[in-house]
Amino acid sequence: MKNLFDINKTMNLFSEDLSYMLKKYEDVGNQPDLKEKWATTIMISLVPFDLERSGLKRGKYLSGSPSKKANKFLHYFDEQSQPLAILEFIDNYDLPASFMIFEKLSLTEENIYKFDIENKLDFVIEKKRENNLLINSCQIFKNENYILEEYIYENEVLVKINREHKDKRMFKNIDFFPDNIFKSQFIFDYKNTEISEIKWNGTPDKTFRKVYP
Repeated sequence: MKNLFDINKTMNLFSEDLSYMLKKYEDVGNQPDLKEKWATTIMISLVPFDLERSGLKRGKYLSGSPSKKANKFLHYFDEQSQPLAILEFIDNYDLPASFMIFEKLSLTEENIYKFDIENKLDFVIEKKRENNLLINSCQIFKNENYILEEYIYENEVLVKINREHKDKRMFKNIDFFPDNIFKSQFIFDYKNTEISEIKWNGTPDKTFRKVYP
C-alpha cells in the first residue's frame, strides 16, 4: 500500500507550539470576500465519502444564521469557495466546541487541523493529489494512532479504498493485528454516475458487507 507521509514527523505537531496556526484561525474573519454558511453537518468531505462510509447522511446548508447554534456547523469559504475553517457548536453559546483549519500547501498537498475547545490539536489529516486526483490521505491522532488510506480509480472514478487503521487499544492483539494495524477495503458501485452502494470488509472474517445506503 502506498504511503506518501512521514507519520512520525506529523506526530511531533502534537507537542509543538502551534500558535501560528491558531493565529491563522483568528484571522479567518478578516479574509476578503469571506463567505459564511451554517449547516446541520459538516458539508465538506474531509476524506472521500467519510459520512457515507460511517452510515450517516450528509445534512444541509441553512438559509441564514440559526437562532440556536447547538449541533450546528459554521463553514468559512474564501472568494474561490475554497474552505478555510469549520466551527462545531454543541450548545447555544458563542464559543465553538471544536474547529478545523484548512491549509492548502500546494496543488498536490493539503492539510486539515482539528482543535478542541481548549485550542489543543485533536487530529491532522494530510492529503496528497496526483493529476488532480486524491491518491493518499492520513488521519493522525494525538494518541499516536492513525488511519492511512489509498484511493484507487478507474477512468478517474473512485472504485476502491485500501485502508490501514492503527490503534494500540482497539487492535492490541498483535498476533491477529501485526503492529496494531487492521487492514481493510471499501468498494464503490455507481448508478448513472451517482454512488449507489459502498461495501466494506471491516470485520474479522473479511466478508464485504454493505455500509451505504
